[in-house]
Amino acid sequence: MVSGYTDSAVTNGTTYYYQVSAVNAVGEGSRSTERSATPTAPITVPGVPSLTATAGNAQVGLSWTTPANGGATITGYRLYRGTTSGSLALYQTLGVVTTYSDTAVTNGTTYYYQVSAVNAVGEGTRSSERSATPTAPATVPLAPLGFTAAPSFPKGIDLAWSAPAADGGSAITGYRIYRSTTSGTETFLATVPAGSTTYRDTSTKKNTRYYYIVRAVNAVGEGATSSEATAISR
Repeated sequence: MVSGYTDSAVTNGTTYYYQVSAVNAVGEGSRSTERSATPTAPITVPGVPSLTATAGNAQVGLSWTTPANGGATITGYRLYRGTTSGSLALYQTLGVVTTYSDTAVTNGTTYYYQVSAVNAVGEGTRSSERSATPTAPATVPLAPLGFTAAPSFPKGIDLAWSAPAADGGSAITGYRIYRSTTSGTETFLATVPAGSTTYRDTSTKKNTRYYYIVRAVNAVGEGATSSEATAISR
C-alpha cells in the first residue's frame, strides 16, 4: 500500500491533471477532487554569451549575443578585461545591454575580453576570450630623407634618397619624382617602385641645371615633399 507517486513521464511546461481513487475487495471507490501541476526545469544561472571584439582608433567595440536566461530574467552583464590572455579581471558591471564601447584603451596595445550574464540565481559562465588591438588610422608617409642630385656619367643626373622615418601606418608602395629647370616649380617626372631609393634621369639637356623633389606613396596617398635637390647635367 502506498500513498504517493512520482510521475516522471511528463514534459516541462505542460499542465497535467490528476485524480486518485482507493480500491478494496469490493471495488474502486470514488475519485478524489481533481488537482493539477505544471512541471518546470529548475532555475539556473544564464547560459554563455557569444562575444565579438572589433578594434578601432583609440577604442574597442564589443558586442555579444543574449544567452538562455536559465529560467530567470537576465538582470545585467559583467565585462572582464586584461592585457594578458587568460588573466582578466572584472572591468565593468553593465545593465541589460549587448554592446559596449571601450574607450579607455591605448593604440597599439592588445586587450583581451570576456563577458558573462547575470540573473537572480547568479553569474553564468564567461564567454570565450576575444582580443583586439586599437590602432590609429593610416596616414600618408613622411618626407623621404637625405635627397641628393649629382651629375651622372656619361649623361644625366643621379638621384638618391632614404626611406621616410615613418610610413604613416601603411607600407610604402613607391616614390614619385618631380623635376623642373626652375626652383620650386617641379612637375611629375617618374615613378619608382617600393624598395628602390635611386633614379637616373637621362632625359636631360647638357649643361642644364635641374631641380628635383621626391615623395613617398602608400595606400592612403602621396606623402610629404622631400628637400629640393639640384644638379647640372653633363
